[in-house]
Amino acid sequence: MRDIGAVKIPLDLVLAEPGTRVLGVLSGSALVDRWEEGRVEGGLAVELTFTRDKNKVRVRGSISGVAGFTCSRCLEPFSGQLEIAVDRIFSQGADPALAAREWRMDDDVVHVEAGLLEVGPLVVEEVILAAPMVPLCREGCLGLCPACGADRNRGGCDCSGGEKETPFASLGVLLGRGPEGR
Repeated sequence: MRDIGAVKIPLDLVLAEPGTRVLGVLSGSALVDRWEEGRVEGGLAVELTFTRDKNKVRVRGSISGVAGFTCSRCLEPFSGQLEIAVDRIFSQGADPALAAREWRMDDDVVHVEAGLLEVGPLVVEEVILAAPMVPLCREGCLGLCPACGADRNRGGCDCSGGEKETPFASLGVLLGRGPEGR
C-alpha cells in the first residue's frame, strides 16, 4: 500500500466527480511531532471515501493500527488496537463565521481555503482525537504505591502503608480529627 502522508485531494474534483477513494498507510513517523501521549507501531491502515453532500465534501472511512501507550496508573508501556471511524464534512473557501467574528457550535463543517484537502493531517487529527485521554494497561490496574512508588500490579510493597504527614495534617487536629481520634 502507498504512503498517504502527502496526498492532497482537490475538493472541486470531488464535487464534480464524487466517489474518490483513498487507500493506503500513514507511517508512524507522521505522528511523532504531534502526538506526545502515544506512538504508532508500524503504520496506520487508512481507507477513506470522498462523496458529495450538497455543496460540501463528506469524508467517511476508517483508520486502524496498533498504538503504544504508557499506562497512566503504573507507567508501564502497553499496546492497543486503534479502530477509528471517520465522518467529517469539508467546505471549500474561507469560513464565513471567522469573517463575521462569530462562532457556532452546531457547525461541524471544516473550511478549506486552498481547496486542497491534505489527507495526512486529517488522519493525524483523527488519531489524536480518538486516543484515550487516560490510557490504562488494563481496567483493574492498581498503579503505583503513593508512599514508596512500587508497582502494586507486581505484588505488595514494603512500605508501612501508613499515612504520610501532609501539610494539611494540622487542619485535621483543629477539626477534631487528630491522629489519635479518627
